Amino acid sequence: FMTRHCAGPFGPDAAECLTRKKKAGTEAYVAGWGPNEFTPTGSLRDYNYMDQLKDFSKPTLICSGGEDLCSPYIAKLMFDAIPNAKWELFRYSRHMCFVDEEELYKKILMEWLNQND
Repeated sequence: FMTRHCAGPFGPDAAECLTRKKKAGTEAYVAGWGPNEFTPTGSLRDYNYMDQLKDFSKPTLICSGGEDLCSPYIAKLMFDAIPNAKWELFRYSRHMCFVDEEELYKKILMEWLNQND
């Protein structure tokens, strides 16, 4: 599931952000969410952010992949709720469109940053 919708496997020539040794703790993640993405048992399990999205005051770029953990349906819900949002759906990407479609991602990001700087 994670390989299909998130990332991996990666070879030795993959981007440094994918191959470097991970320095991560789990205490805050487990307390806030739970032991993994699929088991929300932490303090945020019932938190609903949707009503607050309308209050975003800055331009927002939403990037999601066609095979993303954040499905196009969820990305569209965020796009519809956030004023001044732009949504880019990376057709051939999973959760890390900056890896799966790196050149297209860089092009879109640079255009968006130039328009909103």
